[in-house]
Amino acid sequence: MNYWIYHYLDRHIGIVLISVLKFFKKFFLNKNKSFQIKKILAIKLTMMGDTVLLYPAVKALKENYPNCELTFLCSKVNYDIVKMWDFVDKIVVFRFDLLFKKPWIIFLQIFKLYKKFDLAVDFEQWFRNTAIVAFLSSKITAGFKTPKQYKHYLFDFYVPHIKGRHEVLCFCDLVKVLGVEVKNKNLFLKINEEVKEKIKGLLESFGIKEKKFVIIHPGCGIHGYYRQWDEEKYALIAEYLSSKGYKVVLTGSKDDIKIANRIQKLVSFETL
Repeated sequence: MNYWIYHYLDRHIGIVLISVLKFFKKFFLNKNKSFQIKKILAIKLTMMGDTVLLYPAVKALKENYPNCELTFLCSKVNYDIVKMWDFVDKIVVFRFDLLFKKPWIIFLQIFKLYKKFDLAVDFEQWFRNTAIVAFLSSKITAGFKTPKQYKHYLFDFYVPHIKGRHEVLCFCDLVKVLGVEVKNKNLFLKINEEVKEKIKGLLESFGIKEKKFVIIHPGCGIHGYYRQWDEEKYALIAEYLSSKGYKVVLTGSKDDIKIANRIQKLVSFETL
C-alpha cells in the first residue's frame, strides 16, 4: 500500500478514532491495574533500523517478566529482525499492507487480538493505528507521547518521545515507566554462517579481500527521502576514509541505485 495514503488515513481517521475511544475510556472503562501480568504484547510495525535499536528494551521487558508470554506484533518490514530474538514467544505479522486489497484480514487479526493481553507496549513513535490496536488488545497500555499525534490519550502509562534523543534511550524510557530498568543496552543482530559466506564471496567478487573497509549505506528507503543526507557529504566522507587507507563499499536496495551512482560520480575512481 502507498505509504502516503496510509499516512493520510492514519492522521485523519486515526485522530477521530482516538477521540472516540478516549471518550469511551474516560466514561465507561474502569481499569484495574493491580492484576498479575501473564501476557504481554509488544508492538512495532515500521522501520527496520528502529527495530534493531528496540532489542535492549524488549529483552529487558521479558527478563523483568520471565514467566509471561511475550507476543510481538510486527509487519513484513521488520519481521526478519524480530524472528532473531529467541526470548519472544510468539510473533504476529500484522498485514496493514492489505488494507485496500483484503481489509477483512486486518479486522480478523484485530479481532483475534481483542482483550487477549494484560499489557500492551506500543513502541511506535508516530503512527496512531498501533495505539488503537494496543487499546483494543490489552487491559493496560503504554506508549509514547509524541507531539501532535494524540496517541497517548489511549495509554495508561506514557513517556514523551524526545526529539534528538537516541532511540535506544527513548525505548528504554518507555519500559522504565513500567518499572523495567534496562541494564544492558548492547544491540543484537544474528547473521548465520551461510549469509556470512555469501557476503564474503560478494566482496571478493569486487576485489575486496582485506578486512580494512567501511560500508556506507546512503539510502533511507523510498519513504525516507526527507531524512536523506546530502550526497556531497557522503562523497566527502568516502574520500576521507579512502585517504586513511580504507576501502569504501556502498550498499543499498534497488531503490538506492540512483543515489549510489550519483555518489560514485562525485568521488575518485580509487575511492569506491
